[in-house]
Amino acid sequence: MKEGKKKRFGIVGRADIAARLKAAAEAIAFLEGRGCPPVVESDLATALGMKGTPLEEMRVDVLITLGGDGTLLWAAQRQRCSPDIDLEILGVNVDSVGFLTEIAPSQIARGLGRVLAGDYRSEKRTRMRTRLNGRRGYDCLNEATVHTASISKMIHVGIWVDGYEVDDLRADGVVMATPTGSTSYAMSAGGPLLDPRLETLLIVPIAPFKLDVRPLVVPAAAEIEIKLLGGKEAAVVLDGQHEQAMVPGDILLCTASDSPIKLIRLGPDFFYRRVKEKLCGR
Repeated sequence: MKEGKKKRFGIVGRADIAARLKAAAEAIAFLEGRGCPPVVESDLATALGMKGTPLEEMRVDVLITLGGDGTLLWAAQRQRCSPDIDLEILGVNVDSVGFLTEIAPSQIARGLGRVLAGDYRSEKRTRMRTRLNGRRGYDCLNEATVHTASISKMIHVGIWVDGYEVDDLRADGVVMATPTGSTSYAMSAGGPLLDPRLETLLIVPIAPFKLDVRPLVVPAAAEIEIKLLGGKEAAVVLDGQHEQAMVPGDILLCTASDSPIKLIRLGPDFFYRRVKEKLCGR
C-alpha cells in the first residue's frame, strides 16, 4: 500500500506497433481524466501526435512500460535512479510473453486505478552494476553476458570473486545474473532459479569445455571479475539490450548496484505463480 504525494507517471513503449499505441492512448486518457497527465517517451509521443520527453530525462515516480520483458528491461536500464526518486515500474504485457510484466492491456484502467489509490505492493529487485575496464556501463536488472564474438569459437576467461580466482575455463561465455535474471539466459545455461528477494548474484558458464564446472551463487556485495584471456575477442551484452566489444586483457567487473528497481505488484506471490504459469506450463 503506497499513499502520500501525487505521483508523476511516465509511459514508454515501441511506437511502431499498433497494439502498444492503443494501450498508450488508453493509459494517457485514464490518467489525464484523473488529473495526472503522464510524461510520454519521445518516439511514442511523436507517433501519438504529442510532445514527448527522452526516457533518460524522465523524472517520474511510476514508469508504465508497454510491451514485454524486453521493453521493461530497456526502460529500467536507462533509468538512473537518484535518492530523490523512488522509481516503481508497472509492466503492461502487450503482444508478448511477459515474465516480469504485471497486467494485460484489458486491465490498464483497473490497474492504474489501484496504483492511484495506493492499493498495491512494491517488489524491490536488485540490479547489477557493471564496469568494463573501469568505465561504468548500464545497470542490469537481468544479466551481463560475456560471450564469443565468433560462431562456434570458444573464448578463454578467468573468473575471480573478491580477488580470489574461482576458475579459468574455455567456454562459449559466462552469464552474471541477478535473482531476477535467474529465470532468463542464466536458466537456459543451466543455472538455478533464485527467489528475487535474495541478495545474491549468480555466475553461470555457457557450454564450458570442462566437466567439473558448476553455476556459482555469491553474495550481492561480492565483486565478480571476468578477464578475457587468450587471443579471441568477445562481446559484453547488458540485459540483451546494449553490446560492447571485449578484447583479450579486458576486465568486466560486476557487483550489486546501489539503485535497485521496484516492480509494482497487484497480486500475491508473483514469482512462484509466474514460474508455475510460464515455466512449468501449469
